[in-house]
Amino acid sequence: MKRKDQKEYTKQLIFKSAVELFKKQGFQNTTVQQITDHAGVAKGTFFNYFHSKESVLHLVGQSQLKLLHAFYKEVIDSSESIEENLYKLFKFMAIKNEEYGPILLLSIFHISTVVKDFHISETRLASEFRSILISLIEEGKKRGEFSEHTNASRIAKMIVNSFFGTLFYWVHHSEEESLPALLNDVMASYITVIKSQPRILDNRC
Repeated sequence: MKRKDQKEYTKQLIFKSAVELFKKQGFQNTTVQQITDHAGVAKGTFFNYFHSKESVLHLVGQSQLKLLHAFYKEVIDSSESIEENLYKLFKFMAIKNEEYGPILLLSIFHISTVVKDFHISETRLASEFRSILISLIEEGKKRGEFSEHTNASRIAKMIVNSFFGTLFYWVHHSEEESLPALLNDVMASYITVIKSQPRILDNRC
């Protein structure tokens, strides 16, 4: 294995080991020593790739961002309707977050409120998510699927807020609720608005 490939392999090994432990026992209860023991590497190796445990969580957000952009590139050129792709996008995001689990997501929510750099990273993720939604809604308007009066920017902002609100609700009710089902209901509500009730959220401001 080439040196560059070996370094990336080691970084991903540490990252996956950390995420697995965060999911099981929480961020606060996981030490760097436990992470490196689980990964089978020396403790010092951790700091060759990450400054701290918080920087591992940064990579979670970056991974989500890459997956989000990859998904967008895939669906924007597809022959399926924008409505179908919006449902697919929410299902995709739901499955990825469900994989992380409620304990890890709670850790991310907590860190984003106390660590400035992490908050900035999460804000960027929300902003990119909103931009992708705007592009999809505007494309839906061009194709005649959605009303031309729909304010894509405002709707996208509301969808993002609803997404994270639903995510926060789910982490406290994960044993009773399915995240994909919850987010499907959220998207269904907004689809109804942009298709049949456009003037409720028009361009008046």
